[in-house]
Amino acid sequence: MFFSATIFLLALALTAFFSGSETGFYRVARVRLVIDSLGGSSVAKGLLWATNHPVWFVATTLIGVNVAHELLSYAGLSFVEQTFPDSELAEWLSPLIITPIAFIYGDLLPKSLFLQAPYRLLRKCWYGLLAAGILFAPISLLLSVVRWVIDLFVKAPTEEVRMALARRELTAMFTEGSAVGLLSPTQQKLAQATLESAGRAIREFAVPVSRQVTVPASAKRWDVVRLARQARLDVLPVEATPRGTYLGCVRAAICLLSPSDEQLPLTPLAEFRDSESFLNVLVRMQSTSSPLALIRSASGVAIGFVALANLQRALLADATK
Repeated sequence: MFFSATIFLLALALTAFFSGSETGFYRVARVRLVIDSLGGSSVAKGLLWATNHPVWFVATTLIGVNVAHELLSYAGLSFVEQTFPDSELAEWLSPLIITPIAFIYGDLLPKSLFLQAPYRLLRKCWYGLLAAGILFAPISLLLSVVRWVIDLFVKAPTEEVRMALARRELTAMFTEGSAVGLLSPTQQKLAQATLESAGRAIREFAVPVSRQVTVPASAKRWDVVRLARQARLDVLPVEATPRGTYLGCVRAAICLLSPSDEQLPLTPLAEFRDSESFLNVLVRMQSTSSPLALIRSASGVAIGFVALANLQRALLADATK
């Protein structure tokens, strides 16, 4: 009976350890791990590696929980049989006695604790998780192969799921930062608008080629000013012959302030695929000082234009809703 009780308590502790660690893994802030890793913390580096390879961590915790449950069932049944040796109800009494204890102390309580302090508790559990990861490595490798085969046939959008989780984590971080006074309400709205627009395809913001006002390559500066005034645009693409070939873009303000007998002051026209994200295009256009970009389809056909000012305006409009 003493041996059964010892195994039962050990299995209960293992259940709490792996169950709580799994909750802490999903709750821990990745930004905190990156900062502590740069500071030289070996535990933070290990946890950061685990977040970059979640299959191994999740496989280790799932295997550990299942092993602990098997030990818990064996020890509980053995303890009940020794306590009631002549009773035929031992197999029925065992689940009734074990389940509430296992649920409260092996699942509910540790999950609640790790939910409140995920990083602090994961740091304390890291070396135990590392030992379990090495011990369960053969089974984890097999599960990783099974997952790879499933992804191969199902085409699961793993990267999209990771990006969605990352955006949700950053949104929670901004909310917490605003709650403690690190971010103003305006800054929080702007950050959340950036995250919401980040994953949208740039094609959603493009003006179709058929609706875009263009400037012929033979146009004069005053022609550019007139067309820009009529269209109420500052930047216009310069189209050569044959149609559909673009030499760059030109600003109406520069043409207005320059002598009319000079050539058009062309600015290179940035180009992007229509599937690229809003945030990626916005950052690249700002870094290269590109006022206008041409959007092409996967086959290379020009489908529209996006202006840097319009992208910035769209971002600020989402932030002020």
